Amino acid sequence: MLGAILKQRITAEGFVSVAEYMSLCLHHKEHGYYRTAQVLGQEGDFITAPEISPVFGEMLGLWVAGQWQALGCPASFTLLELGPGSGQLMQDMLRAAGKLPGFLEAAQVHLLEMHPQLKQQQAAKLAHLPRAPIWLHADEAAPLAALPRQPLILVANEFLDALPIRQLQFENGRWRERIVVLSGEKPAFAVGEVVAEIPEMPALRPPKEGDILEIGEDAARRMHHVLSFLQQEGGAALWLDYGYEKADYGDSLQALQRHRMVDALTQPGQCDLTAHVNFAALAKQVQMAGLHAELTTQGSFLRSLGIEIRTQLLARQTKDEAAKERVYLATERLIAPDKMGHLFKVLEIAAP
Repeated sequence: MLGAILKQRITAEGFVSVAEYMSLCLHHKEHGYYRTAQVLGQEGDFITAPEISPVFGEMLGLWVAGQWQALGCPASFTLLELGPGSGQLMQDMLRAAGKLPGFLEAAQVHLLEMHPQLKQQQAAKLAHLPRAPIWLHADEAAPLAALPRQPLILVANEFLDALPIRQLQFENGRWRERIVVLSGEKPAFAVGEVVAEIPEMPALRPPKEGDILEIGEDAARRMHHVLSFLQQEGGAALWLDYGYEKADYGDSLQALQRHRMVDALTQPGQCDLTAHVNFAALAKQVQMAGLHAELTTQGSFLRSLGIEIRTQLLARQTKDEAAKERVYLATERLIAPDKMGHLFKVLEIAAP
């Protein structure tokens, strides 16, 4: 169905940009991937860190608890998760942070989710909370405007990578918009009009023929909303995703279906489309707004919170050697440099 809608759109307009293609495939109100697909787990298209090990969520819960204490343990604050998936991460975070007296009573949990089935799973896993979770409307231009005016602690794991990106391609000495057209009956990449303005790229080498530059305008917009809120109300934000610490050229657009890489232009709306996050640009945006930014790898971040100690304690609680091995292997997958430990980055933001 979405394939037919895409063809009609391209036929009428001649092309769509890469950002428009991603937005249509992922967020179409009726047929978008995040509205209809079986996303998570072994039966879905990918597995996120919370499904790998509960220790991941516990470590993030320790971070959240520390931020609450740094705020002076306010009697009421907003705990917001963007793209909460099955609800497993929030459940694990609250189990750890809830050890602090008064934390669960103070936390007003908000969730930004658009997938109806995932909302049901989240509601079931968080039904025990003293204050019922509140779901934000994902279609709002500025969903944070609906939050209460109080300190905010935000967590977003694998959220930014699913936001649409623009792609520019360097051809004949000029940057041109990378677009999607129809080649016969099938969508195909092409190069469109010359781009008049591009972002500053002081850290990049001079471009070569065929270089691709990715611009995360949607990510920058989301970050602007968060930074504005933190400037006014105080709080902190934690972003975890795969990406790079230094800006570079390259095509990072990829599609996943049933845990395998597939062509990004096949089966629109039926596979997950993502792109690497330019954390360098986001960290600079934070600093320009006058807030504190700390950028590191997921492995270093989780180690600093004590994930290895927690893993050892969990392993000691079971006499089943196979189960004990699974505990260690799950943590290794999260922190090892050749697995998620280096590929995934963590950006911590705190209001001054």
